[in-house]
Amino acid sequence: MLKHLEKGDERKQDSSLVLKRVSDTRADATKALANGYNSFQKALQSIAGDETQTSQAIHEAKCLLNDLGKNENAVMAVFWAAILDRINGVSISLQKKTIELRTAVDLLKSLLDFLISQRELFDDYETKANEKTDTQYSDENQRVRKRKRHHDDGAAEEVVFRGKEKLKVDTYLPVLDMLCTELSRRLEAYREINNLFGFLTDFSTKSDAEIRQACTKFKEHYFEDIEPEFIDEMVQYKYFILQLEDAGKKIMPAEESYKLIIGNMAQSTFPNVMTALQIYRSLMITNATGERNFSN
Repeated sequence: MLKHLEKGDERKQDSSLVLKRVSDTRADATKALANGYNSFQKALQSIAGDETQTSQAIHEAKCLLNDLGKNENAVMAVFWAAILDRINGVSISLQKKTIELRTAVDLLKSLLDFLISQRELFDDYETKANEKTDTQYSDENQRVRKRKRHHDDGAAEEVVFRGKEKLKVDTYLPVLDMLCTELSRRLEAYREINNLFGFLTDFSTKSDAEIRQACTKFKEHYFEDIEPEFIDEMVQYKYFILQLEDAGKKIMPAEESYKLIIGNMAQSTFPNVMTALQIYRSLMITNATGERNFSN
């Protein structure tokens, strides 16, 4: 396949039109397919018509060519290239060891909003697919099969979706709904943790009463590690940080706050704050890669 792709003019103009290894991510593979859809079709046509190829290779090329000739696959290739690119981008950010919990929540929320916005963009994906290749929906030339009606079916006419509407109703929207449902479930879990630890990063914007309320909730969860003095410590720590900010020092809560206490030799002043920051810093924002390799 790669040899036939390299012969094409498109390959010379766009170096991204390459086959992906089995160890590459779905995002990379789908992007390569969407960007080079027409080039892959031409390469498969060349293989299918090459008598020097084995019968198995010719048969596989014809089967793949038939699949690529369906507009459903062209539209979904463009759709998945865009969706997986955004999911992979967020996944990479979540795996950074220095990322803050609040940032993770914001990234997941923005991804959810992005997915919801895609519900109205089916026509855009179809237009992009049509620009890349000349294909048609697989059921456009098929006879419409009518279901045998029963006496209790009612007078309403049966609605049969075909082509574009069938793809949108049966595949496109259900895929987006499932993605949004699963992402919402994960986002809720992140929000629960952020509600517990969030005050450790945005305490400078909170009132004393809000800090005391958040500290009380935190102390209830970690009663074996946090002492009652933690509430007053955290309020004082807020003013300690604000003084340093007024002095022109750049403060990065959580990651830098811990170093800041040590650097200013204030461990004995804020021992419980240090313990809370240690617990926070030991959290893993994500504990797995965003997706498995094809080979797994």
